[in-house]
Amino acid sequence: MRLIVRHERPIELILAQGRVSIGSAEGDGVCIDDAALLPAHAVFQWDFDGRLLLLRLATGARAHVNGRPVSELAILRAGDAITLQHVPVDVLSDQVSLLDLHAALAQRSHVPAGPKIVLRCVAGAMFGQSFAMREPIALLGGTRMQSGPSDSTSAVTLYWLGDHALVLSGADALDIEINGYVGRAGCLHSGDQLRVGDLRFVLEAPGVVSRRSGQHDAITPVYGQRILEQASIPETPPVGVETEPASHRGLLVTLAMAGLIAVILLALLLFVPH
Repeated sequence: MRLIVRHERPIELILAQGRVSIGSAEGDGVCIDDAALLPAHAVFQWDFDGRLLLLRLATGARAHVNGRPVSELAILRAGDAITLQHVPVDVLSDQVSLLDLHAALAQRSHVPAGPKIVLRCVAGAMFGQSFAMREPIALLGGTRMQSGPSDSTSAVTLYWLGDHALVLSGADALDIEINGYVGRAGCLHSGDQLRVGDLRFVLEAPGVVSRRSGQHDAITPVYGQRILEQASIPETPPVGVETEPASHRGLLVTLAMAGLIAVILLALLLFVPH
């Protein structure tokens, strides 16, 4: 993943497996002292063995992800747009999903998609609406969405090709943006983001395994409190210390209880008057 910090002069950061902070302190990875940021205002780091990119905020820090306020923690994906106070930060994929327009036109075909494969709007005038990919769908501009092929030069059309969607932008349409990259044609895989004007979409294709390689491109998102409910890892005993099997411990407890009951019965027989 890559971060583009757009303040005065754009700053590009490569996120491999470490962490980077953006704030007003000299020790921050990116120090911006004229934008009302706090020290370590935002920390970007990989977590859960490099499967999730997390944004952690300092106490009292303000941030928005895709226009929504974040108070403490957010899960990030390629294509997300972040605002720290008034500093824009874009999250980009390591891989470019854009294609040559002529090559994309040659690939154009349609494979019927399952009923659960949808394009969901997460920002803009169509927020909350979902569109099934059983047929090609075309965004004609504004809030107009059409099912079936469209030859309109102003349309952005999506075709399902088996494990991803092919996105084509008409000759008169604005450039599309896939995971933060601008172009006129591209591949949209499960979880990827598509921006057309003020509209931002996410492709949801549960159960579809993409041929696209890359450790961080095959992330299965984990949302909400599920992050905090991960089972704790059992402690590993020190080297050289033998642990007693659970079955043996259970047997010892049973024998001890039986012995205690026998002692109580014997006391009753000896000391209770007959």
